[in-house]
Amino acid sequence: MKHNTKPRNTTAMKWKEFIDLHSNLSPDEEIACILWTRPDVFEKAGEEYPNVVMTDEIADEVLCRMDRKSDCENGMTWDSLEYHLEAVLQELNLI
Repeated sequence: MKHNTKPRNTTAMKWKEFIDLHSNLSPDEEIACILWTRPDVFEKAGEEYPNVVMTDEIADEVLCRMDRKSDCENGMTWDSLEYHLEAVLQELNLI
């Protein structure tokens, strides 16, 4: 099966873009996929930084950094989410 090789930006993508990118897959085909979403970022922020008021924009920046900085050896984990969350919040002087 030929995979869709349409180039994309090196930032997190919208759900629609993800679906379009993988539209050539059969509905019965087995896949392995991990999705990170805003609620994941909000959950981790609530655990680690309960006094910080989170926004969709902050969560989006965390997700974009996770996507840009991920690699196939280490992937994206709760540790990487926490790392990028802390970095973004520090840059915004929120922690």
